[in-house]
Amino acid sequence: MFAGCFGGLPGAGATMRTVVNVRASGRTPISGALHALVMLDFSNVTAVDFTSCRAIDNIIHDARDAQRKIYLIGANVKVKLMLSTQGILLGLKSNHILDTRQEALEQAAQILDLPFEKAQ
Repeated sequence: MFAGCFGGLPGAGATMRTVVNVRASGRTPISGALHALVMLDFSNVTAVDFTSCRAIDNIIHDARDAQRKIYLIGANVKVKLMLSTQGILLGLKSNHILDTRQEALEQAAQILDLPFEKAQ
């Protein structure tokens, strides 16, 4: 109702999720449903510092407050050590810390009761 007064668009959150899905090549029902989950993909991250850890911790807390399941994907030993030292991994279930995107997508499909085809 007040969005127009501040230059915003009502429903912009849903629109942005759609844009994110399209740009990420989301073509299946799972791509739209994944907003019930937060997947933090660290596959290409070589290191994190204290400031990054605080931001990641905030993301995890916000996601948890929004009743979303949180997954940490592909973090190397150095990144996991820093996240652990900062107490961030304590906020995640151990089975939600995964090595590959494939594992995360398989778990997400099971949680959301969606069909999932493994990549060949």
